[in-house]
Amino acid sequence: MSDTMNPSKEKILQYLLVTPAKEENFKGKTINEIAAEVDLSTNAVRKYLFELEIGDYVAKKVEKQDIGRPVVRYSLHSKALDLFPKTYAEFAISLIDEMKKELGEARAQKILANVGQTIGKGIEIDYSNREDMTIEQRIVTLVKIFEDYGKYPTLLEDEEYYYIRNSNCLLFSVVKEHSILCEVDQNIVNVLLDSKAEKQQCLKNEDGFCQYRVKKE
Repeated sequence: MSDTMNPSKEKILQYLLVTPAKEENFKGKTINEIAAEVDLSTNAVRKYLFELEIGDYVAKKVEKQDIGRPVVRYSLHSKALDLFPKTYAEFAISLIDEMKKELGEARAQKILANVGQTIGKGIEIDYSNREDMTIEQRIVTLVKIFEDYGKYPTLLEDEEYYYIRNSNCLLFSVVKEHSILCEVDQNIVNVLLDSKAEKQQCLKNEDGFCQYRVKKE
């Protein structure tokens, strides 16, 4: 769970996470039911649920009744699953190990390169005017994409080149064992820029960042 998440909100999300597996016909939980389970006042739960709903971490459903007021029920939104612990690194390492064992190093590398191309082409759809963009505009677009991916990029330049430096690697523990995973990022860059960007530095080599160098037009 995120270090910045309020502990009371965590209790609510954890309760809504596991409850469907325990109940045959889960329809969501009312504020009173949640408050009783997580040992909070109904006012506190109502406040936290409102904040979680704004963040798209919980979903609200209103059930009309034949008599009386509607019943409001809450359930976990799929977006909240990203807040819970994941073992991406272990899974990715095992997956790449099996790929290399079954297909060989070269074939596994080719597959990962193709993944990068596919992602890059998928991103192009969001920037349909890419062909009319200058290299400067494409660089700025790429940096924005890296920002969205949580790579904390920095853009520098001199007379001949642009330098894109990413301070964060999302799968660093995997890349340390399988450097061929870098092919994914490399091909995202190549597709978006329509050119071969030179990878000069890499976090896996204990450099301070991953750096791509792109020649100016």
